[in-house]
Amino acid sequence: MSECTIIKENGQKCASPALKGDEYCFTHSNKPGIVEKRELAHREGGHRSKLPRIDSEEWIELKSINDVVLFLERTANEVRTGKIDRGRANTLGYLTNILLGALETRDLNARVEMLERVVIARKEGLK
Repeated sequence: MSECTIIKENGQKCASPALKGDEYCFTHSNKPGIVEKRELAHREGGHRSKLPRIDSEEWIELKSINDVVLFLERTANEVRTGKIDRGRANTLGYLTNILLGALETRDLNARVEMLERVVIARKEGLK
């Protein structure tokens, strides 16, 4: 697949794939049908960004891996039923993935510290 032939204002070539039968990508094509689709996408994108806010008064405690699992289950069901959009769900999934890593690291550090205390106590008991 060829790349778009537009040279951007910064002097770099556009790296997006060219549309079939066109030397330009979706963003740069000047074909009437593509221009209309692009304008419609811009309009619809603006409407999507005005989604109702999620109730920010509700504070969700995510202090354990189980809390995160339950939160993800709830979020999946809210996407499935249309209560929240996929974009928000993707953001929540991304953030909870980071949180899971932090929780796992915290739990692992606590286990290592406990093992270190046991090893030190046993060494001191052998003296």
